[in-house]
Amino acid sequence: MFIMKMIRNTYLALFGSLFLLYSCGGEVAKDTQEEIKSEQKRIATGTVLNHGKEIPIKYGGLFRMNESSTFKTLFPQSIGDLVSVHIASQVYEGLVKFNKKTLEVEPCIAKSFTPNEDASVWTFKLNENVFFHDDDCFTNGKGRQVKAQDIKYCLDLLSTAYPQNKNFYVIQNKILGANENYKLTGEGKTIEGGVKGVKVIDDFTLEITLSNSLSFFPKLLAHNSCWIFPKEAFEKYGEDMRTHTVGTGPFLVQAIKEGNQVRLKRNANYWRKDKFGNQLPYIDLVKITFTKDKKSELSNFKKDNLDMIVKLPVDEMEAVLVGLDEAVKGSNTPFDYQQTEAMEILNYDFSHHKEIFKDIRVRKAFCYAINRKSIIQYTLRGEGEPATHGIIPKSSNYDNTVKKGLNTILKKLGNYLLKRVILMALDFPK
Repeated sequence: MFIMKMIRNTYLALFGSLFLLYSCGGEVAKDTQEEIKSEQKRIATGTVLNHGKEIPIKYGGLFRMNESSTFKTLFPQSIGDLVSVHIASQVYEGLVKFNKKTLEVEPCIAKSFTPNEDASVWTFKLNENVFFHDDDCFTNGKGRQVKAQDIKYCLDLLSTAYPQNKNFYVIQNKILGANENYKLTGEGKTIEGGVKGVKVIDDFTLEITLSNSLSFFPKLLAHNSCWIFPKEAFEKYGEDMRTHTVGTGPFLVQAIKEGNQVRLKRNANYWRKDKFGNQLPYIDLVKITFTKDKKSELSNFKKDNLDMIVKLPVDEMEAVLVGLDEAVKGSNTPFDYQQTEAMEILNYDFSHHKEIFKDIRVRKAFCYAINRKSIIQYTLRGEGEPATHGIIPKSSNYDNTVKKGLNTILKKLGNYLLKRVILMALDFPK
């Protein structure tokens, strides 16, 4: 659930997962106008449909948003949190990516990918117009062309035991030779030629052989750990790649103020174009701040200091909806209110170091005692679905009701028996 200011001055942005496929812009605040200096006069063609009106596409502008927690790292093979993914996804790209609407895998750096008959060998053909960002790690500071050897380097590194590698599990037991490479590098040894299953056919063709047939293998390659970066950058910056980024994406990191903000600037040499032939992205700068308090974030949005906020505080929703009515009447700053389904799991964990929690009856008692429906109805005010049929919610591709759920179990137990289970289980400490 998120709200955005309506498009004013018809600035448009192109973002990936960071903005959940919602592009918007707004008037640039007076105190930030001097920050935006286009490298050259760019004129875009074409229009986009917005609220039933055709709006001309324009280049330039600053987009401002907030994350409620700061990022941990921007290095692909270390990333394990969503905020870091949001930011780094604007800087790095992989062989493939997820379509944000259908969640189907589609080409990115690779222009095509095809399996053999049993999906145990995959062949990737690369786009020949993809270049790394300009950076001092390259000769003369000029970003070079991405080739198949770069993909092999990154996959070999992902199969290497080193401190920054937190995501080996993505390809563990998947790519032929990956496990062996990880084991030997952990012992300080190396394998000539790297991972056996990753083979460079030519500059723009890569072949990946798997340990077994795997029809969903491209989905694994869409993971952030498989984003591509140059060997020159890792050899030059090492651990500093936590914040020193060199990728192929639409934006480059301009500045980082730890715990306060990250600023991204447009990649003038980005390889993708829109359907009208305009070079992407449209926006010059992206400013991401880190304010933990959601009410403060909403206040900044209302003061026109942010262009978008995500995940409204439940207790502020009514006020926002009233504000939406006022916006329609023209009595305050206009904004869009949009709501879409998303998965977020709220759970509690048991410490098995405690003797009491080693008994499954106690854990089940806690599980049965929680009134999920009441939490959804009164605490979250209807914004959610009780996890009575497992942690995977019902969707167009999956009917979770086919599984035996907690409702069935609770009906059999009955409230009285349920209370007795909780009170009597192992004389649980009061």
